[in-house]
Amino acid sequence: MRKILLVYSDDDLRHSLHEQLSLQGDFWVTEAATLPVAREKIKSAYFDIILLDTDNVDLAREHDLEMRAFIDNLRDTDMLASVILITAQENGAEMASSLGLATDGFILKPFRLANLMARLHAHLYHAKKRDETIYKIGPYKFSPSAKQLVNLAKPVTIQLTEKETNILRYLYHLAGKVATRDQLLAEVWGYNANVTTHTLETHIYRLRQKIAHNSNDGEILVTEQGGYRLIL
Repeated sequence: MRKILLVYSDDDLRHSLHEQLSLQGDFWVTEAATLPVAREKIKSAYFDIILLDTDNVDLAREHDLEMRAFIDNLRDTDMLASVILITAQENGAEMASSLGLATDGFILKPFRLANLMARLHAHLYHAKKRDETIYKIGPYKFSPSAKQLVNLAKPVTIQLTEKETNILRYLYHLAGKVATRDQLLAEVWGYNANVTTHTLETHIYRLRQKIAHNSNDGEILVTEQGGYRLIL
């Protein structure tokens, strides 16, 4: 099931939309009435899509600045979630452009549930297509869809587990920046009280062993203070 964070200030509408989305069977939905609450949710879980109501009365006059800061923070931390705005403004694209909002689309109020579902599935389809992209990591060709690293110099193919694939994909999109252990736990495992940093460290160790065994080009997955990063 794909994870959605629903940020909506109107309690009745938020609860109703939560219930309708959950009944579809495709989504696991988390609610947030305000952006500060949403920020806390993001710290402890990974989300595929964030549905953000632009008419959040709780934010009053500071609405636009708060919304921009919220979205900018998502992009700065390289969370790969799609951000879809729910808005009553027909010129939503112009509004987003003028505010510099890095969003992935709009749902115009009032909307039908069928239209919202179609938009959500479209974004998930494009996310899946991104997984089919081939990435270059050191001497390797990384294929997330095939869960493989291929050393073109030998050639050698390394089969990855799903968790190893997700770790590499997230680290790759950080473009050499450090991912903290908490970030990786949230991105790869989502919110799961039974998962600890020991679980992450075990996966990192096994992944590093696979890479080191099949490459003579030095260390690629390195440990930094508080986390890990890829040398691309």
